[in-house]
Amino acid sequence: MPNKKISPYIYPGLKIEFLDSRQHPYLKKSKMVITEEQIFEIVGRDYGLTKEQIISRSRKRECVESRHLIAYIIKRKMRFSLAKIGKMVGGKDHTTIIHSIKTFEDLFGTDSVFRERCENVFAKVGIDPKSV
Repeated sequence: MPNKKISPYIYPGLKIEFLDSRQHPYLKKSKMVITEEQIFEIVGRDYGLTKEQIISRSRKRECVESRHLIAYIIKRKMRFSLAKIGKMVGGKDHTTIIHSIKTFEDLFGTDSVFRERCENVFAKVGIDPKSV
């Protein structure tokens, strides 16, 4: 019986950050190294937005939610300062990033559609959704 696992060692050039860890549970054991650009790409693909749209001054719900999600992921995965995260997400102040992370946590706890979308992104980024 052939091995059904997909591995970057078997398929050179395969990017494991785009694979869902729920479908490939062995990926949870490996440490995922991910960059800010990859986070923007993953979230943008899920929301159907470009990086320019995400960091724009737009107040559309998709843009705002994606900025909240990116700020939370970068703070959690990379432990950057709030000021550095603010510069990445469109030149925001550190207090705006604090508000953004708190808003994300509130939305994640109350909005089931938002939570499901975030869990899909978390699976690609390598964050355990139970620890949010």
